Amino acid sequence: MKNIYIYDPEPFLHDYVSHKFLTPLLKYGTTKGMTIKKINSFDEAKNGIVLSFSGHLKSDVIKKLKEDNNFIGSFDITDSTWLSEAYRWDHEACSSLDAIFKFSGIPKYQYSQELQIGEDLTYYKHDYPYMEDKEWQYFCNLKENNKIIPMPHIPWQQYNIVPIHYLKKRDVLVRGGNHYLRFHLFLNFLKFGLTSKWSGFFMADYHKSKMDADHRFCDNCCEIWNRNNNRFPYEEYLNIPIYEKCNNGHIPWPITDETTFQNKNNHRWNNKCIPIYYWLTETFVNKHGYVDMKKVEDCFSIFYLHPDDLGNVLAHHLFTADYKWIYSIDIPPRFWECSAAKTVSLMPRWTRNQTHFPNLIENEHYITFDEAFEDLELVMDTKQEQYDHITNNCYNLYQKWIKGEEYGISINLMNHIFNQIEERI
Repeated sequence: MKNIYIYDPEPFLHDYVSHKFLTPLLKYGTTKGMTIKKINSFDEAKNGIVLSFSGHLKSDVIKKLKEDNNFIGSFDITDSTWLSEAYRWDHEACSSLDAIFKFSGIPKYQYSQELQIGEDLTYYKHDYPYMEDKEWQYFCNLKENNKIIPMPHIPWQQYNIVPIHYLKKRDVLVRGGNHYLRFHLFLNFLKFGLTSKWSGFFMADYHKSKMDADHRFCDNCCEIWNRNNNRFPYEEYLNIPIYEKCNNGHIPWPITDETTFQNKNNHRWNNKCIPIYYWLTETFVNKHGYVDMKKVEDCFSIFYLHPDDLGNVLAHHLFTADYKWIYSIDIPPRFWECSAAKTVSLMPRWTRNQTHFPNLIENEHYITFDEAFEDLELVMDTKQEQYDHITNNCYNLYQKWIKGEEYGISINLMNHIFNQIEERI
């Protein structure tokens, strides 16, 4: 193999890529006797293999590296399936990349079904394009030329979790930031009484004085939170004037129109004050039926867990479930945490429309739910035989491709990266 140059100057532009991939690859490659070194300037790379975080690979950089006869490997992570903005729109530069290690699934189809939400909280679906025709054709050309390589979004932590027997597990865990679709998923599971007490959303930091002013919750919400010892009781919500109920200027609630609850631009809802989520819950109840408001109140007060404690919590659940925006990272780190805990991951059905590495197959490695929540009760009716089949498959993949205590990353996965490079030289 040619000389390998890792461009990863400090301070790191992307901590995850640096700590979980580039630094371990440098250490492992050196141990294996490869000619590999870290460089602080792209000018040092001649006639070799350059590996770098995608954010460093602007069009002019790519052009210069190719003029110097280099193979270019981009570690592309954008919290979505879309390629890095550094080169996405420059087709000539993007095509000059030799390997794009994409930390997500790779879409198989131009269209997938996306949830739509009506003014009265009616759920329905429509076909939503990943890209328009011209861009899709170009993306397909990249795939056909083996430019894009799907990569697993591995967890920061290593897990050694003691699995719990199927008969001792129960319920579904929905847990994370208060993202709009995730909250809808929580309400729909709660309607059937299927969520656990550990389900909820991380709200505490948004009430703290040290939080950036653009994200900190409004003063009235913070006062209520602090006065109630890190809780925001539903009763408090009922007793405050409408105009004080949220800092979200993008949604003039409680006035609704056809765009208020729409999934499009749902970032308007993400990580906003608790009262607007109480209002959303009331609207949900009016349309879809009763939920336990005490459990909704509890879900806003969960706290972060140490990785060991999180592993133990995961192990006691039959399922975890998540729902983010379409064409996001459908197989997030939580999937691999669940694999280590032998807990089944529930994903929106569009997940099967992506190619993943290692290869992940619906009903072999995860179970999907309808994007409009039409089959949640059926999805949850998983027998022990299916549970054992899925969790054993995932556990074996975790052990082979994800777990790596010496380097913080699996040696098999690092060998896979080097093999993918060698195949393309």
